[in-house]
Amino acid sequence: MSEEAARHILSSFESALDNLRKDVLMMSSLASRSIDNSRKGLFDRDEDFCNTVIADDEQIDLLEIQVDTQGIEIMLRFHPFASDLRNVIGAMKTSVNLERAADQAVGIARRARKLIAFPVLPETANIEPLFRYA
Repeated sequence: MSEEAARHILSSFESALDNLRKDVLMMSSLASRSIDNSRKGLFDRDEDFCNTVIADDEQIDLLEIQVDTQGIEIMLRFHPFASDLRNVIGAMKTSVNLERAADQAVGIARRARKLIAFPVLPETANIEPLFRYA
């Protein structure tokens, strides 16, 4: 293999890893925002925050699929060595956990929308420290 071809493969590999990282960071940002918005929806009794969480879930789900697809493609196409392989697998596993956290935020947002229709429950304030701790 010529040096130019090897350099081209290496730059394609680095580009693929960079795109994978960017997608995981985007998922992380969206999941964090969803958790925060579900908290605001519940404690501020604001249905708009709840609706935003539910709407963002589809994008997070699509990003998880995209990360998995990219990870498998990187493994098949480039056969990465140990450290790079760990990064790819780590990104794929992280995306699963981020998607799960976002799904939990959606569950909270849906329940919060139902609670907003009723008078304030004093018990709701008892779970706010759990949000901060989590």
